Amino acid sequence: MRRPDAGLRALLLYFARMLHSLAHRSSTNLIMRLLFCILTCALAIPTLGVGAPGANPTTSDEDSVTQSEVAAIRASTPPVVTSRAAVVMDSQTGRVLLRYNGARRLPMASTVKMMTALLAAELADPEEEATVYPRDLRDLEGGIIVYLRPGERMTIQELLYSALLPSGNDAAVTIADHVGRKHLGAPPDGGVNAFIQAMNDRAGELGLTNTRFKTPHGFDMPGQYSTAEDLAILGREVLKHPLLADIVATRRYKARGFVGVRNDLAPVYHPLETTNELLGTYRGANGIKTGTTAAAGENLVASAARGNSRLIAVVLGSTDRFSDARTLLDWGFNEHDWLRLSGQLFPLSGQPGEMENAPPFAAVEPWNADMLLFLEGGDSPNYWVGTEPLDVVSAGDDG
Repeated sequence: MRRPDAGLRALLLYFARMLHSLAHRSSTNLIMRLLFCILTCALAIPTLGVGAPGANPTTSDEDSVTQSEVAAIRASTPPVVTSRAAVVMDSQTGRVLLRYNGARRLPMASTVKMMTALLAAELADPEEEATVYPRDLRDLEGGIIVYLRPGERMTIQELLYSALLPSGNDAAVTIADHVGRKHLGAPPDGGVNAFIQAMNDRAGELGLTNTRFKTPHGFDMPGQYSTAEDLAILGREVLKHPLLADIVATRRYKARGFVGVRNDLAPVYHPLETTNELLGTYRGANGIKTGTTAAAGENLVASAARGNSRLIAVVLGSTDRFSDARTLLDWGFNEHDWLRLSGQLFPLSGQPGEMENAPPFAAVEPWNADMLLFLEGGDSPNYWVGTEPLDVVSAGDDG
């Protein structure tokens, strides 16, 4: 049996993709489903070992369609965004589904606070109290503050809400000062610097090779930068922490602190509202962090969950970050199936073998040439992942 030539196979892949999309939009369209199955079989037969020995070409044949060629079909209509860099990631596996200038170093603005929050959540108890010192409130002109008062006492949890929802810079510095002194052994005036060093150490542990922190709040500063890919990894780590995942999915909150009044402590309240406009307006939106400065432009690390689907979208240097994030998330949800990972599986990248610590679901392209589709049985079809690492769509990536 002869494998279809590259042009025919690419054409079949294109029509399979179109029919698959139409079929999944109408559960009653049996004709579309039948046509999709026929095309899938036509694509799969040459790789299944049918026919006399030696009759089937191997993947090394010149007329085989590589994953790069398949990805090129999809890349012909990439999502259009205004940002200088963008990434879409499957947050369950960490696989990057799309990148545009994903490794380009750019100012990150208040997305820095994701690391501030992560480090505080990992090192401090959420119920321990921190005191706001006058030094924590210096040099914050021009940025968002939640109007913490010198001497005010607030738990780490309340400070995390204050730093992540409205992006309070005074809360971020108070967190850094407290954790640096109490948990990192810094002297009274060295808490923030010790915390920043710990932020960079944690970045190294996470493999954020193109990220450097100089502040706990994200004000523009020479030598402070990150990339869309690194921020997607950091955002994924934030979502793994239950408290932080709850906080970044919250739209409004009233933080409570205490101030001294006549030898007693009186409560003081800080109404907070998220800067993430996707929450409550985009289906499934559940995080994570915005950031805006003159040098950075509009930044956003967004996340959304729908059923078994989990996505992270990052835009840096955007002129319309919420529209860009919607476009990227729509693309991710519409162009992928979330497949139950069960039984004997190969990893999404690297050498073949059983997948260790596999997440329950993974995003894959339903028309990918290296996928065998099992459309029957259960709510989610099971896929066998091929031995060749899956390609990532790249549109003008300049590194």
